[in-house]
Amino acid sequence: MNFLIISLLINISLTFTQETHFIGGFTTSTVDGDDIKNLENIDGFKVGIESTKQNDYVTGISYTQRGFVGDFLGKESEFKLNFLTAYVYKPVYKFSPQLDLVVGGELEVFSNGDIFDENINLEDWFDMEGHLLNYGLLLGGRFYINEEMSLVATYYWALDEFWTDLDLSSRSLQIYLKF
Repeated sequence: MNFLIISLLINISLTFTQETHFIGGFTTSTVDGDDIKNLENIDGFKVGIESTKQNDYVTGISYTQRGFVGDFLGKESEFKLNFLTAYVYKPVYKFSPQLDLVVGGELEVFSNGDIFDENINLEDWFDMEGHLLNYGLLLGGRFYINEEMSLVATYYWALDEFWTDLDLSSRSLQIYLKF
């Protein structure tokens, strides 16, 4: 199923493409909610491809790691969650010839992860009543280094929760190089 989703996302992303670039960078993320205390950020990664459309929209697909550290059931626990993400953003304001304000959205599909020092797959995720799809808003900036390379920084604010029974939504700072 993951292969089918990846293939579909790649085909959608490359349709009507003006330019296609590889991306790679890091994320630092946590969650917002009342069900886990003493939350700390966790570092992850983001790798994928990004395409610029003729109408200046940018679409992309990536493999993104998010998560958090927090007190869960009286024990400090680390949650590393990996997602296949599809996103779109558009420059909405140009501060200078090299710097744009970008706004967009992102849809993520759970892939796998590590919770309580155990690897989990999609079946485990469903057993934990995890949501397969998560979605949110992107707000950030794009700095052009040269014609072929740019630095992109976005803040991802999930509008959906990870699990049915827990009040936890992802928040993530994503910084990556587009080349």
